[in-house]
Amino acid sequence: MPDTKKQEKIAILGYGREGRAALKYLTVREKISWNDITVLDTGMTERPDSLHRSVDFIGGISAFDDLDDFSLIIKSPGIPPHRLGKYRDHPGLTSLARLFFEKKPGRIIAITGTKGKSTLASLAAHILREAGRRVLLLGNIGTPPLPAYDPADPPDHIVIEMSSYMLYDIAPAADHAILLNIYPDHLDWHGSFIAYRDAKLQIFTHARKKLAGAQIIREGYIESTADIEIFGDAGKYRYENGSWWRDAEPLFDRVGMRIFGRHVYENIASLLSVMEDLQISTDTIETSLKSFPGLPHRLQYIGTVDDIACYDDAISTTPESTIASLRAIADSEDGAGVPIGSVLLGGQDRGYQYAQLWAALASLDVSTVILFGEAGRSIRQHLPANVHHIIETDSMRTAVDFALAHTPAGRALVLSTAAPSYGIWRNFEEKGEEFANCIFMR
Repeated sequence: MPDTKKQEKIAILGYGREGRAALKYLTVREKISWNDITVLDTGMTERPDSLHRSVDFIGGISAFDDLDDFSLIIKSPGIPPHRLGKYRDHPGLTSLARLFFEKKPGRIIAITGTKGKSTLASLAAHILREAGRRVLLLGNIGTPPLPAYDPADPPDHIVIEMSSYMLYDIAPAADHAILLNIYPDHLDWHGSFIAYRDAKLQIFTHARKKLAGAQIIREGYIESTADIEIFGDAGKYRYENGSWWRDAEPLFDRVGMRIFGRHVYENIASLLSVMEDLQISTDTIETSLKSFPGLPHRLQYIGTVDDIACYDDAISTTPESTIASLRAIADSEDGAGVPIGSVLLGGQDRGYQYAQLWAALASLDVSTVILFGEAGRSIRQHLPANVHHIIETDSMRTAVDFALAHTPAGRALVLSTAAPSYGIWRNFEEKGEEFANCIFMR
């Protein structure tokens, strides 16, 4: 990190969660004067009430047009590089994630993937805490890496969930780097699938140990696997027939697990390797796995109404993640074993291909579909013949009422939209909370 105490002017781009964390880090940890910092946000036209009066503020669509006067520019991950124009190559451009890794903070488990990374990162931290280790869970899961990390009081381990936004311009030095899977996502931000894929692969650049899900290998996303440990449904550590294995040795089964889904269980195989390296006993791993409650909005069972099981899977915003979730709910072997009756789909249109989703709706015999936004209209084009009840709406209340009216008893009603929330909801959390409210406040 540049010596911020000698910087003439510092810019913070974006005043969301990451921007507020950057301001706190600079003023509290680095002791930078409020007067030397400017906050710029293209999505705000009015100065935020919470912003310290001595911090300059520039808002509006042209906020990033003139950054010439700044020596250090801290960008929030959600801002795509093309939004910065000529400043995307500014020598002082950085991020909290980059500043964090420059501090060489200690033993790091870095996790990324298109789907499943939040659950796995939370589960890794849970296992380590159950083993009596001091752990920081940071990154895309919700806690910016700085200022949460204090070098004066380092934890035993750091688990960091890394998005493609965080990875596109940094190559983190992690002790263990886990890449779960890669499917098309965030193409509007990255510009192409190749750019998105390459951002995800950055996690391996300086990693001491590299672990890749079997899907990564099957798709040919890694040219050489000589220094890669494969996990999932293949490799030394894998999940098959209801149990986890180390080579030919069965370790323990899934009985008693509170989270479900074959894709979830295959991801867990990566942690068996990591925890063995960290000298965590198999008994501790098994006990921790079976006490982990899961995360909100991720295959979350929220209750039953009129013999209809309701699941909040608001996190699933790509076709692939929705397909995996629907199969997990319907799967009688590795899932909940509840047939799917209705699915709430759609939102912001990012140009995803929905052919595999249509095939999944057919194979799962889904009879009712509720469609949101532009993506919903794209999904409607080729719905299978078994879908008899269809409505387009941007109202969650209308969606839930329609779904409950047309879902047969004994089947599941699932919020898993296969598209982002933006334009209708602020984020997937708001979408999931509104869904739950509509289920239980009728």
